[in-house]
Amino acid sequence: MSDDSSVVTALTSKSNGEHPCDTHISFPPEIWLAVSKYFKADSPGLASLTVVNRTFFEIFQPLLFTIYNLHVLVADGEVGGTHEYYQTHAYCMRFFARLKFFTSPRISGHVRRINLTTPSFRHANFHVANSIDPQILLRPLMGKVTTFSRLETFALAPWPINAPAIQQLFAIPSLTKLYAHSGTVETVAAFDEISRPSFRLTDLVVSSGPNPTPPWSYPWWLHLISSTLHSLVITDAEATTKFVSCFASDENSTDFPSLRYLEINNPAHTELPRVLQKCPALETLKILSSPDVVRRIRSNDIALIPDGAVPKLTTLRVPWPFMAAYLHHPSIREVRVALPISAVAPILSYIYDRCPEMTTIHLDLAAPIKSNFTEIIALVLSKFRHLEEFVVTSTVTIVRNDMEKIRDYLLNPPTLGSAPSLRIIDIHVVTPSTQHFLTIPIRREHMSRLLSKCPLLTQLRLKSGSPYYGTPVVFMNA
Repeated sequence: MSDDSSVVTALTSKSNGEHPCDTHISFPPEIWLAVSKYFKADSPGLASLTVVNRTFFEIFQPLLFTIYNLHVLVADGEVGGTHEYYQTHAYCMRFFARLKFFTSPRISGHVRRINLTTPSFRHANFHVANSIDPQILLRPLMGKVTTFSRLETFALAPWPINAPAIQQLFAIPSLTKLYAHSGTVETVAAFDEISRPSFRLTDLVVSSGPNPTPPWSYPWWLHLISSTLHSLVITDAEATTKFVSCFASDENSTDFPSLRYLEINNPAHTELPRVLQKCPALETLKILSSPDVVRRIRSNDIALIPDGAVPKLTTLRVPWPFMAAYLHHPSIREVRVALPISAVAPILSYIYDRCPEMTTIHLDLAAPIKSNFTEIIALVLSKFRHLEEFVVTSTVTIVRNDMEKIRDYLLNPPTLGSAPSLRIIDIHVVTPSTQHFLTIPIRREHMSRLLSKCPLLTQLRLKSGSPYYGTPVVFMNA
């Protein structure tokens, strides 16, 4: 019998049949648990089942609490020109009551995910009446975190880092996914005493906010990286440096046979290929880097991916210097790259010369007022005959006449031959918030020529709008 069934059997045995419907329910709890899998945890249907009768309440109510959301330090007051974060005693009492409910034996075994949100991390603001130190809330939570015996995911944003909290987190054997955005660092000296975690993760996200002492600069967090990882995201530049240098310099360090997604920030471009050699299943590589850093990198300085490494790597989301160096890899079929609009034409020709079989092209463009959108679209659609998805996003001041030119070209593309694989064309122009949205309706019957050349086309979308007020769909799905 499964763990769920054991728990439910124990709970339903307490039913005393006070509700007239209870006597008619003779199915074993395992049947009702199978039924519950057709409902999401937050679905009204599952909640409705809990009010049918006492037996259903005992079976289905714990299933409503597979996700535990905690929002700590969401109130703030301004003192002396700076924001001080606090919580009141009333909030504290509600927090402890909720924590007691979720850590009860009846509920804790069903919790699969904890989302802990702490917008900032400060000590008590004694200038505010009835304020309390946020540590009063966080310490009991971390002290009881092992109560959640089947916890799989812990998301902390940002995480108030200290050695006791890390050690308590490391004691959860069932944890497989950790998303940690670091906050304040405390008790730094104790970091060296942290033992290895009792879990092996499949998904890890490591990021940092503005912090003078980033916790990822200490080696303890490298214990989180294991051979079982499927996805690894490191958006902190210092953590990336430590990760790359650690695993590139030691030939006997951990390999990542299951890693399929890797996202890192400004890696050492001479050492990265040695890390990639340890990732035979890698499918997607994403590199974050600031424009200033990118301008200082030359493609000739970047070490190439060794022959035979990452044979399944199909997707690159990297700055152009890395893209130019890695396009020689034979399995690359999908690219996303940010470019100045003046360089788009020669770069697209460069991509075509090295990989004419490209299936997905996503361009992030920075454009002046007079942009040549139509020429870019024509170049891509006329050259890449195996293309399945073409996406353009751009921050540009665009007028209605420009939008109409793009629309007219897409409806009657003079240079487009047969594109049997093309499924998606998505062009998103983000305009300043002061500009009115552009609305250019179009009907499906006007698309007959394009559809005759692209029989698999399912989405043709042209959007224009402000990033602050949404982006209305101008060109509806095909």
